[in-house]
Amino acid sequence: SFENGVPSGGRIEIIRMLINLGLMLIAIACINFINLSTARAQRRSKEVAVRKVSGAFRQSLVFQFLCESTLIALVAGLLSLLIVLLVLPAFSDMVRQPLALDFGNINFWLGGMAFILILGLLAGSYPALYLSAFRPVRILKGMKMATSSRSLLRTILVVVQFGFAVTLIIATIVVHKQIAFVQNREAGYAKDHLVYQYMTGDFGKNYTSYSNELIQSGLATSVTKTSSPITEQWSNTTGIEWNGKDPIVKILFERFYVDENFSTTAQLDVLQGRDMNLGLYPSDSTAALLNESAAKAMGFTNPIGEVIRDNGQDWHVIGVIKDFILTSPFQKVEPLILFGCKGSWAFNVVHIKLNPKYPTQESIARLAALSAKYNPDYPFEYNFVDSAYAKKFAGVEATRRITILFSSIAIFIAGLGLLGLSTYLIEMRTKEIGIRKVMGGSILSITRLLSWTTLKPIFIAIVLFSPLAWMSMNRWLSSYAYRISMSPWIVLFAGLFIIVIALAIVSFQTIQAARTNPVESLRNE
Repeated sequence: SFENGVPSGGRIEIIRMLINLGLMLIAIACINFINLSTARAQRRSKEVAVRKVSGAFRQSLVFQFLCESTLIALVAGLLSLLIVLLVLPAFSDMVRQPLALDFGNINFWLGGMAFILILGLLAGSYPALYLSAFRPVRILKGMKMATSSRSLLRTILVVVQFGFAVTLIIATIVVHKQIAFVQNREAGYAKDHLVYQYMTGDFGKNYTSYSNELIQSGLATSVTKTSSPITEQWSNTTGIEWNGKDPIVKILFERFYVDENFSTTAQLDVLQGRDMNLGLYPSDSTAALLNESAAKAMGFTNPIGEVIRDNGQDWHVIGVIKDFILTSPFQKVEPLILFGCKGSWAFNVVHIKLNPKYPTQESIARLAALSAKYNPDYPFEYNFVDSAYAKKFAGVEATRRITILFSSIAIFIAGLGLLGLSTYLIEMRTKEIGIRKVMGGSILSITRLLSWTTLKPIFIAIVLFSPLAWMSMNRWLSSYAYRISMSPWIVLFAGLFIIVIALAIVSFQTIQAARTNPVESLRNE
């Protein structure tokens, strides 16, 4: 949200997003553990059978496997703590908040250990129950275990895993396009070479001399006073009255008090009427300019000459200016009234349009010297309008970087799981591949068969999760009045991207397996 034209609050949305992204990554990691644990079940079946024959109960086997998974989670937790210590400074810069680990807080350690314990039990529960259920008689007789239900579970888990990855890719694309779309939006005024200073100390009484020397020295092309920076909103009201207004209707108008030359300094477009000029028109001390939204909200077809009332004072409208962004660039422009004012009580800021023919560093140095001359008791401070405007994107820029980072991690973890799973599945089908080659199967047909087995769950994930990601990002975009439209190409690109990555992961292994000499895999039969 925005208050006074600057980002205010809204950080809780980033926290919630981080929680959701973190849960997705944990889910992907747990899925990898479950998939690989159940895939390796054949290798550990004889171990389970021997333990049971030796007198082990199922409960002790379950406890053993849960301890293994919890130990893995503990090691991972210690490694992650080390990684966090290394990357925390960079992450703090990304989210624009100082972050630190409170090692002296007992709740930190208790919460961390509880989280690791729960995660280890959660990831290891199904493999523990599955492995401990093996019947030793069937295993020791050499009978194969039923694999249909296990394969179905692995397929479902891979679908969920890559569904999260597809969702994150779509989210990253949408966030990036939305930020770029708004950043390219016309602000409605010229931000370049525009500087503002707060009217501290003696600036108020020395303003005339200060502005005259700025112009006469050629350092500035235009100078004006305002009630607030052009990038911020400091005052609004629902008490504006005009002829024909419905007394029940309450419309919020932004207030902005300006001196003459404001439109010239900011290079605003005057669409109707004229700009303020107190030198030619002394009555402009009670004049007002409306932006397009304000004129529309008041229902004026020709606002020039209309009288509006604010705080018991009448103001006559002399012109209409084109809408410009005062607060959030993501939202529609609010109704705005520029009030002409002669009294010093309304002014807090000096806007200066620097002469572009001078280098920026030289202009700032000269501006500092003049500021010290006319306001000697206060330090020299200034703000570039383009930099202040860019800060409006700080929150969403952090969102963009975080989604890119988490999407990359999610794809990497999912890719590791796919690599391990495909390696194991190819290893389990080595003899099948040899028989197919002996029976005349080509390398291309075998590669296609193995690749399809691996890629089929990913296609299902794209079909199932793409609509959910579409709806989720549409809901995210609905909070912005100025937004992009969701294109089907976004989903198509995300799907193709994840398929290409999956193909790159499994293609080398499948081609290598298809080219293996069948003599090596069948010589023991």
